[in-house]
Amino acid sequence: AAYLSRIIERQPSQYLLDAEFSENLSPIERITQLYFQRDLELALDLLQMEIAKSPNRFVCWFLQGQIYLEQRRYQEARTSFAAAEA
Repeated sequence: AAYLSRIIERQPSQYLLDAEFSENLSPIERITQLYFQRDLELALDLLQMEIAKSPNRFVCWFLQGQIYLEQRRYQEARTSFAAAEA
């Protein structure tokens, strides 16, 4: 929740360029940063590593589904969203 509050308070371009902010990110925060930077393939790679470590983590599956949806990879998005709901 604190991370989301920090994002809401800043414009995306502000926090993406803030080196101090970027250095202290958790894996999920880093993935979210990559998502906003539109580095979707790297975000997916990191998400798959996080899912391998924590397969029941909703946020990983949801973010993966969102990226697949934006890439128009609809079947993979559906599978990811279904896993998020499980």
